[in-house]
Amino acid sequence: MAVEGLQEGQISKVQDFSKNYTCLVPDEVQSLHWTQTQSTLFPVVTFRKTDTGKLLEDHLVFISDELEHDCAFVEMVNADIHSYYQQAGVEIVRDIEFNDGCAAQFKSIKSFGLFSKRSIHTDRVYFELSHGKGPSDGVGGVIKSLVATAVCSQKVIIRDAKEFFDFLSDRCCIENEIGASDSKHQIKTRKFFFLDKQDVKWYRDSLDELPYKTLKGTRKIHQITIHSSLKSHELAIRNYAYLCENCAQINLDSSVCDNSQMLQEYGQRKVVNLLSKAADEDSDDEMCDELQDDKEQWQMSDAVHMIKKDDIVVIRSVDTFNPYYLVKAMDEACELEEMFADDYGHTLPPNHTVVKGHYLEVQKRTKDGCFMLEDTTKVVAISAFCISGISPPLTTSKGIKKRKPITLYEISPEINDILLGLVTGCNI
Repeated sequence: MAVEGLQEGQISKVQDFSKNYTCLVPDEVQSLHWTQTQSTLFPVVTFRKTDTGKLLEDHLVFISDELEHDCAFVEMVNADIHSYYQQAGVEIVRDIEFNDGCAAQFKSIKSFGLFSKRSIHTDRVYFELSHGKGPSDGVGGVIKSLVATAVCSQKVIIRDAKEFFDFLSDRCCIENEIGASDSKHQIKTRKFFFLDKQDVKWYRDSLDELPYKTLKGTRKIHQITIHSSLKSHELAIRNYAYLCENCAQINLDSSVCDNSQMLQEYGQRKVVNLLSKAADEDSDDEMCDELQDDKEQWQMSDAVHMIKKDDIVVIRSVDTFNPYYLVKAMDEACELEEMFADDYGHTLPPNHTVVKGHYLEVQKRTKDGCFMLEDTTKVVAISAFCISGISPPLTTSKGIKKRKPITLYEISPEINDILLGLVTGCNI
């Protein structure tokens, strides 16, 4: 069904971000080595059939000077693909897309929300973890190889994304007539599109930020579907991906699926509303029940109300190899007024005591202990019931990382014993 079973008016596409192309100049001066520019490369390989049953393959490659690879970029690409086919006189009634499970680009509540706004019947199928290379990776490799060969032979100088696009549009486009090959499978088109950085940012800013709620078990989902039979902001989700003809009709009865004997409970399709208040309340109740269980199992440490800004807080862990975590507090412990989600995806309900801060991550280990660095890029919210105590003052030293000064916190064997004591000595 994904390719061979396509009908007229249906397309199947494989897409993913290729590694950014770094603009190199032959015989460059030394200072240019430290100021190299990059270009985003997003190849999409689409398959479709003609009315005679001939399988056509199109290579649609998107190039941009916008280096942020997110779901807004993906949606802009999808809109341009449909616009391209519409102008070419190709009517699309169903779209099947294959991509990986990258949360920032394809598999998160924000990408689900944007996906639910599409206007035609679309199935998105996620590859498994650590999947191999696909058609889009091959297209990206061929393009970068062609450009690198031309640059190294000093036939062209490419200094930015626009020059990268201009070279490819001039030298690497393909436009074959249908029927030029007797084969049942023909590469029809290789076409390049340029997405200006300002246009991408404008599109990203124009998107409505609706209060979508995280779907429980997102990582287990392997297929999402939108269809005209679904209401606004609704998705049909599946833990297993199937593309038989009966499933294409959005029939929730799994017994009609061609693979019904294999489905069992894991492959049944379920419709979810991304804005459902009832779902929010159920999720909140479930979370509060879990936290109530934690309150009965754990006792809040007296140290929680003694925490001050910049204190190193010790967090108990169930990891055998990491008995504790360290967090540098941003402020005193506080009680949440509303539901809060931190940068790691942890969600805590209102009226819950938390400490917000930054994790300390191990940078290097020695026979005399280890050195840790504060990760200031993300904020974590720690439940008060997970806090074991406050670390004694740590010895600090200066270092350099990526040519920037940093502060390292030393965990000596003596300090490590104290921290272990805080964790193992807490009341359970």
